[in-house]
Amino acid sequence: MVTNHAIARSNLSFTVVENDENVYSTLYALLETQDHRPRSFITTWHHLLYCAESRLKPEAFRRLASLTPAETRVFLLLALQGLPNKCLAAKLNIHVRTVETHRANVFHKLGLRYPMQLRDLLDEILKA
Repeated sequence: MVTNHAIARSNLSFTVVENDENVYSTLYALLETQDHRPRSFITTWHHLLYCAESRLKPEAFRRLASLTPAETRVFLLLALQGLPNKCLAAKLNIHVRTVETHRANVFHKLGLRYPMQLRDLLDEILKA
């Protein structure tokens, strides 16, 4: 199923293709964009999350929806790339301590303990 979801970021636009690796590519591209207006990123994330609502347990959906935009970026970078805090800080242009706080909040809000659980949760959101 193809869902056209245009994302205005400079001259970039993406198409989210459900059930395809292009979803991961879209998320990577959004996270790599050095735009300080996260609205389109969060819009895309919420679109993906709400498309997955029927597949997720209500508690998991509620927990994911409770993440702030900054926590969502950290969640996705950890799930997709598994970067250490120092690299996350450089990529997001924030202090390492701020990353540590967001990371702790992500694990606490999602009720997880291990980084691989983040990837498993993201796979659950994006699977058919």
